[in-house]
Amino acid sequence: MSEVERRFLEQQENPEDETQYLSQSIIVMLVLVVVNTISLSYLKKAREKYVWVGRFLQDALVTTLIGIIAGTILKIAGSEEVLHTIRDGYSNFFMIILLPPIIFER
Repeated sequence: MSEVERRFLEQQENPEDETQYLSQSIIVMLVLVVVNTISLSYLKKAREKYVWVGRFLQDALVTTLIGIIAGTILKIAGSEEVLHTIRDGYSNFFMIILLPPIIFER
């Protein structure tokens, strides 16, 4: 039995666990959005005060670093199911919501 089949069967047996993982995933994503927004606002203030900061720290770099740090913390904490739910949910969200406007922009 493959890993995907095993997870599917576990989800069918324990829908409460899947709901719990989904709730935890949503909370993690909301916290990351708030942390990212606060970090980018501090970065904007730092760019105004120190010009050299703008040359080295771009918005995309800060967002990527926050994602790497959060992923590492979740991996060390053993939250494999939360990471799996976030990854699967984001891929579906990207394919259904974000990709069509990019494709049909022109």
